[in-house]
Amino acid sequence: MKYFILLLLVLCAAISGLHAQDAPYLPTAVEGANWVIEDSETPHFPYLSFVRRIEGDTTVDGRDYKKLYQQVIDHIMDEHTDPPLARPYNVFPERELIALLRDDIAERRVYGKVRSTFSGAAEFSEDVLLHDYKLEVGDTLRGAGFDPNAGAPVIYEVGEEFSFGQVRRVQRADDGSYIEGIGSKYGPTSGGSALLIGCCINSIVEYCVGDLSDCNIWLTPVTELHRDLTIKSHPNPFKTQLNFTPSENHPGETITVSLRDLAGRLLKEDDLGNGLQWTTGDLAPGVYLATFTSGMRSSTVKLVKQ
Repeated sequence: MKYFILLLLVLCAAISGLHAQDAPYLPTAVEGANWVIEDSETPHFPYLSFVRRIEGDTTVDGRDYKKLYQQVIDHIMDEHTDPPLARPYNVFPERELIALLRDDIAERRVYGKVRSTFSGAAEFSEDVLLHDYKLEVGDTLRGAGFDPNAGAPVIYEVGEEFSFGQVRRVQRADDGSYIEGIGSKYGPTSGGSALLIGCCINSIVEYCVGDLSDCNIWLTPVTELHRDLTIKSHPNPFKTQLNFTPSENHPGETITVSLRDLAGRLLKEDDLGNGLQWTTGDLAPGVYLATFTSGMRSSTVKLVKQ
């Protein structure tokens, strides 16, 4: 009886593996794909949350790639003083190109040219294997993020599960799960991180394909009034509350914040001080203009009320 049960389990595992192997491959390099990621191995401290987004194409050495960008989410990860990361995700406007990705659909592999987001290196690597989703139970994971000399993880389970909106092939190893079309807790470049080591905080919070607004990702405008002062306007879009936050090196000068509609009507005005918060429930949905004025300097940013 024990022998029969053991044989049945082996057969079920084999059938599951074959089914996962035969399923259509789900590519990683998909236009408009967004990963909301927590990653402590970048030089952006205290901001440890990012949106990594695929947008646009390029060709290098005869190979076609998708561009992978990274933007910092305006959220400081401190469980003692700040709320947890939650929708909507407000990102700063600057973005950096961190990888070029391509899929080998027939071989179920992801390749790419990557650069270290930690060191801020300008140079990209050669075209390297990032992940092989064709590997089976007992195989050692391989790719740019796995160091065979340091004991790369061995796959102990392969199957299919509903993950991030659809059924996907999943490889499980001692250091976590590797999901076809998604990657690992380190993101779409799969194993390792920017430093190619497993450390600290790494996780995928959310995955979504679509425009930024469709994926609950909003831009936090940062206005540079002059070289020594920047002002964040958040959230954008806003609903019942609008905040203006100066940079920490705020020199203490008097700065006036005014809010107008597109017809030029003045709706609100106040001093920025060390930070300003307005209640905006009385404003109709639409586009508004916030202007920051200090002496002869002024700058205007466009904001949206939902």
